[in-house]
Order: sequence, then structure tokens, then C-alpha cells
Amino acid sequence: MELIHEIEYDGKKYPVKEPTIKGWSELMTAKSFEDHLTMAVKLISLSTGLLESEILKANAGSVYSAAEGLIETYTENSEKFNEIITFNGKRYKFVDIKNLTFGEFVDIDDIMVKPESEKINYLPMLMALLYRELDENGHYMEYDTLRIEKTAKEFELLPVRHLNSSMVFFLSYRKYVGTKYPVLFVEQGMVDTESEAAEQKSKNPFGWYHVIVQMAKEDILKIPDVVKVHHIEAFNFITYTYDLMERRNRELKKHKL
Repeated sequence: MELIHEIEYDGKKYPVKEPTIKGWSELMTAKSFEDHLTMAVKLISLSTGLLESEILKANAGSVYSAAEGLIETYTENSEKFNEIITFNGKRYKFVDIKNLTFGEFVDIDDIMVKPESEKINYLPMLMALLYRELDENGHYMEYDTLRIEKTAKEFELLPVRHLNSSMVFFLSYRKYVGTKYPVLFVEQGMVDTESEAAEQKSKNPFGWYHVIVQMAKEDILKIPDVVKVHHIEAFNFITYTYDLMERRNRELKKHKL
């Protein structure tokens, strides 16, 4: 973890390191800050273990320098996209986004469309889904639930600088495919407020799951095969199915008339 600065308190120096995803999540959950300085003090508290009241009593110069360092580090690095990251002696690579299976896409998207108050609790898991571990030959390791859960636990301590750019990268791709398959993505749309989230959940409480069930023809034993299909093939299939149903319904209405 990158050392940002040190602050002096009660005759001792405390290292201030770059915030982790876990620390950032705790900070965003609290949301009790009015300005950058208040936010930085909370981050310093999470980094050093000092109480916020102790930080405010610490050497003012060191606190301000640390606060500026935290804000500068996040501002400069949060926009930089890293295709490969090294953490805890392991190498991870951003997913091959154009070749995701339907199940892999859904796992990521289910977190991305959550309201902010919920999403904040899933950030380590989101990063574990977006960055896959590489083997010694530089190939993606098999998509495995237990491995991803283990990675998510480790990623609680991943520097937060990797978070924003990776989310933006996925969302830009999501926006692109959303324009190609609007019928699907209107149902799975992003929300901005808690009230919008509640409204969308009432309209579509099962998210992508109802699409998976449709593709599996309501046979639970076929679901493992459905989620292995390439996500674009899945989008094509379900969009065609919707279109076919609409045409059939129109024909039925004509005959009734």
C-alpha cells in the first residue's frame, strides 16, 4: 500500500497509507462529511487507527499535508485504468469483456445496477468479478465461485484507486450493448435514487434471473448451460424471442378483430 504521508500526534508518527476498498466502503457508508477535509480526516482515521478527535489535535501541518496527499492520490489515480494489477504476489487482469459468458456478465451487472446504498457493500466482490487471477502462463484462471469469493476477501485491502476506472470501463461497454438491445436493458436499467431503485425492483424483482429462466424454458437443470452461453448470443436469443412474441400477439389481435 502506497505511503501518502505521516502525521504527528502525541510525540509519535503515524503512517497514512492509500485507502483500501474496505476503508472506502466504510467511509461511503457513513457519508457524514461536508467537505474534502472532513472526508480526508475520516480516511486518515481509517488508515492510522487514530480517533478523528485525536487527528484534529495532531500537528496541523502534517494533517493538512496528509489530507492533500490523500485527495491528490485519489483524484490522480482514480481515472487511470490498469488492465493488469499485481496484489499480494498475484497478477490479475481485467476481464475479457467482449467474451464474457452470459453468467459472468449477469454476475457483474447485478452489482452494478444496485442502488448506491447497497452497491457499496459489494465493492470487493465487484472487483473480484472484474479482475480475474492469471496463472503462471498469463492465462485467466477458471471462473470459479470459491476462487472469486476468496479473491473478494483479499480485495477488501486492494487500493481504492483501481475501483472507479474499472467500473467506468464496464459501464461504457454496458452502455454500448444497451443501445443494441434496448428492450433488455430498459428492464435492467441503472437507477439514481433509492426511490427509483424501489420502483424498479417492484417492476422487475428478479432482475436478469427471469431472462435466464426463460432461456432455460423454466427447467432448472438447464440453467447451468444457459449461463455458459456467450452474453451476446444470449442477448440476441432473448431479443428475438421478445420480438417473436410481440408479432404473434399482434397476429392474434388481428384474428380476434
